Amino acid sequence: MSAGSLSIGVLGGTGPAGTSVAARLASVGYPVIIGSRSAERAEEKAREIRDAWPSFSLDLRGGSNHDAAAGDVIVLATPWDSAATTAKEHEAELAGKGVISMA
Repeated sequence: MSAGSLSIGVLGGTGPAGTSVAARLASVGYPVIIGSRSAERAEEKAREIRDAWPSFSLDLRGGSNHDAAAGDVIVLATPWDSAATTAKEHEAELAGKGVISMA
């Protein structure tokens, strides 16, 4: 699979770890959705990343954690103490997908 054919959702993606992994994955061509409990906060983070790297054409957007859970591969970038709860809240959306926990 090429980078562009696989979308990546980052649940809890507005923190330092989540924004870093989202930026890196988008920089090598993956479409990335940064997720958060607040879609507005996630879009603000995505905009900050795009603005910080204007020479890159990043396929990066923000949305809710539910939006991010729609990705093909999921990175769970929440703090360790909320990783299990977040995964459980999105259990149906994550079923059958590759889920990588940063916890």
